[in-house]
Amino acid sequence: MIRRCVGFLAFAAFIFFSGPSLSVGTDGDDVGDSHEVLDGTNPRNNLDCLVCDITISGIVYHWKNHSLIQAVTVVPEGVSGSGSNNVFRAPVTGTNGRYDVELRANGPDRLVATKKFFLNEAAGAISSADALAALKISVGVNPNIDSDGDGPLDALPISPYQFIAADVNRDGRVTSADALEILKMSVMASDAEESQWVFASEDYDFWDETSHEFYTTKSDVMWRSTEISIESEQKPVQNLVGILMGDVDGSWSAPEQSLNVTNEHFRELVELNSGSLSQWGLSNLNLDGGDNTSDNTFQMVQVSWKRGLGYGHLTEEDLRVMAGKVKWWYNWGKEAKEPVQSVYADYGYDFVPMAWGARFDETVIRKFVEDHPTVRYLLGFNEPGHKNQANLTPAQAAEQWPRLQSIADDYDLVLVSPGVNYAPGDVDIPGTENDGSPLEYLRAFFKECNGCRVDHIAIHGYMRNASNFKEYVKKFEEFNKPIWVTEWASMGDWAVQSGRNHPGLEWQMDYLAETTRWLEQTKSVHRYAWFVGRSRYGLNEPPYNSILAEDGVLSPLGGLYAAIPSTDYRYPIPTKIEAEGAHDLSGFSHQPTNDVDGLTNLVATPGGEAMFKISSEASVECVFDLRLASEKLGRALIQLDGELAHHIPDVNTGSNDAWLTFRSDPVAISVGEHDLLIRSEGEFRFNWLRISECLATEV
Repeated sequence: MIRRCVGFLAFAAFIFFSGPSLSVGTDGDDVGDSHEVLDGTNPRNNLDCLVCDITISGIVYHWKNHSLIQAVTVVPEGVSGSGSNNVFRAPVTGTNGRYDVELRANGPDRLVATKKFFLNEAAGAISSADALAALKISVGVNPNIDSDGDGPLDALPISPYQFIAADVNRDGRVTSADALEILKMSVMASDAEESQWVFASEDYDFWDETSHEFYTTKSDVMWRSTEISIESEQKPVQNLVGILMGDVDGSWSAPEQSLNVTNEHFRELVELNSGSLSQWGLSNLNLDGGDNTSDNTFQMVQVSWKRGLGYGHLTEEDLRVMAGKVKWWYNWGKEAKEPVQSVYADYGYDFVPMAWGARFDETVIRKFVEDHPTVRYLLGFNEPGHKNQANLTPAQAAEQWPRLQSIADDYDLVLVSPGVNYAPGDVDIPGTENDGSPLEYLRAFFKECNGCRVDHIAIHGYMRNASNFKEYVKKFEEFNKPIWVTEWASMGDWAVQSGRNHPGLEWQMDYLAETTRWLEQTKSVHRYAWFVGRSRYGLNEPPYNSILAEDGVLSPLGGLYAAIPSTDYRYPIPTKIEAEGAHDLSGFSHQPTNDVDGLTNLVATPGGEAMFKISSEASVECVFDLRLASEKLGRALIQLDGELAHHIPDVNTGSNDAWLTFRSDPVAISVGEHDLLIRSEGEFRFNWLRISECLATEV
């Protein structure tokens, strides 16, 4: 409080001694800085002006069929009609279902949406089936149909919007009286209630995270969801959900050629805010094209098929948080251990067993592979050139190799060479004085094991600099076999100097980002695994290489590792993309974020470019939101396929800790694949990019 007062007095003194020049508006909201100080608003924030016009926009759609609803009037609370005055402009939605309301920042704090009801809408939508559905709800029975009978799917739970549609007398409860009234409406009885449209805020939270159920019940219909609050500074977009009273099963049909909100929009809502797709009458079956998977089955999109992790103490919550981002893992052991052995395949992971040293028990590997037929690979000895690791000369490793080859042959496994690394030189490699060289070790091993089956090769690398790491990996292409990097991180001379010379977390983040993108793009690299899940030295201690924090929580480094996509992965729109999820990056560095969400943000320098690959299933117009913070003047450009789509003329938010969301005008995106570029013409922090409100282009 003291700091805020001091800041205000300092700025007021600045105005007093600066004279009339401060009648200009620093933040571009057309209100002088001196006026803003007197109003108690921030002269450097163009979103808090008390007398400026602000815009609230959004789309209006039907809760179940997701059709965009036409002829909906949206006005500030307390204003009647659809005209306009000097405070607001009241729109009526067209075929794109969009509205834009302009009003003063100090005006009403709620919106009211109305739509004229026509009798022909009720003719097909409200029937005796709706009356029966309301009656079932009133006695605690789910009226929704189990679509596949005895199949694996269950009936969808009752949507909150169904409770609202059923409560036609609006007393907050669904009773037999509501069912009777709906029956009258279905036959258009003279004393029937007149059906109406009501509209709820899309972002109203109906979901109980503890019970994993909706808060709504037959005794608490939650009509407060239809009170549409305006929070222009925090949320200038307010989408509305339409519910036709009495239409409990949501059978209302939109006019022909109406446009629809894509199913991906609802997947994004659930991913961002939690909840259930059943709120909008959806299950994963609707989204995944007919796969017989229930709404409760874990679903994910795999963004990388190469990415792995070396770690021996994973939990199921760890698997859940990395699912779709990390494809495989190993633990330097012969089998996966509980608590994850029985569930890892459910999350889409591969486990790769290893014969760590010469004394491995092949019966354990065989049993594990028999019990887990999805196993496809077998890793060879771990760092045999190290005396304190597998400790095998090339000849000794070759002597034991037939045992591994026999397992691989019997179970049709891909066999990966011993995992080599630079060593102190205490294991003899014949024919060279360079006994610590991993290249020399593999050359000698292949000479000793002439005629052995070795399908791929494995290497470890702990170079301090990314450029040295890349040069090191490329050297192993001489063997003409797919390469596995089964351990890597930026260590350098840290291991010798016990942490005193490690450059820090942000260095490790930049190193991981550059090398991970390079490994994804390098065709000779088949798979790679970061070392390690959780460092024994601690999360916030050198060498800062932990992917995981506490149970089921990614560290900032882990958030970065999980976000980087494969070269051929494209983000389907609409979507929200973490800034660190760029396919290519130049002129940006990484740091843990101090924003309200996310783990990592990018730090831009002038000329920095972040490229994202996206795809669209239809020709659409979408809006782009960029989450930025900066204490300096500068611009950010959004380019689509090399053409300027939008520019943000000033990214200055007043501080590197003051995050604001900058919104574009609608941008046309044709069907197909596109490259999206965020270019910096200044210095700013960049947390995420959101592409949303995608509406089909009208013909």
